[in-house]
Amino acid sequence: MSHAVRAVVFDLDGTLIDSEPYYHDACRNIAREAGRHWTEAEDTASVGMSLTDQAALLQRLGVGVPAHTLTARIAAEVTARLGSDVPWLPGAVEFISSLRAADYRIGLATMAFRESVEQLRATPGAPVFDATVCGDEVAAGKPAPDVYLEACRLLGVDPSDAVGVEDSRRGLTAARSAGLRTIGVRCHEQISPDLTDESWSSLDGKTAHDIAPPSISGPSPARIRQLADRER
Repeated sequence: MSHAVRAVVFDLDGTLIDSEPYYHDACRNIAREAGRHWTEAEDTASVGMSLTDQAALLQRLGVGVPAHTLTARIAAEVTARLGSDVPWLPGAVEFISSLRAADYRIGLATMAFRESVEQLRATPGAPVFDATVCGDEVAAGKPAPDVYLEACRLLGVDPSDAVGVEDSRRGLTAARSAGLRTIGVRCHEQISPDLTDESWSSLDGKTAHDIAPPSISGPSPARIRQLADRER
């Protein structure tokens, strides 16, 4: 474990909780009501997207509803489902507990809206985060670095002293371009090796002792900008 690592910042959807299907179902419902079709191709394309980008995708499918109405509808449906079922992924809560016991600062950098995150935090057994930054609180969503930069600012750590844990290419690009070390977990898409210091299949069984220094230095800032631009 590197003594320089002071904080671990997590993505939420798909990384800590298996909630991506909640967003897909909300978008599918909206599309169906408009007589359009949200398919598995859109499920795949939208992984890691901000709600604003999901709204834009719905509009490209022909849903003639203002973006702010769409994002509010998606957030409301997800929040309602989190109120009855928080699908924590195996090992997620235990891993955060191990990190807290080892005195790491714990952050959340998510494209979920604040209402959904507050619903999650209010559920019994939810882990405690030292800072949370949500998709409706930053100017640009992932793959832009805004959410990670703000999380590190609130945690009081330099991004180079933090690790970002993500499940998507967009999220890893955001964390890396903010200057964090990165761990890709449960990634179901092709991820450039430039974006990850480590890749894990699951958080199950992971502890603070698994937070290790990177084996290689990260890519150049110019390379990161290229990767971020490719995601837009």
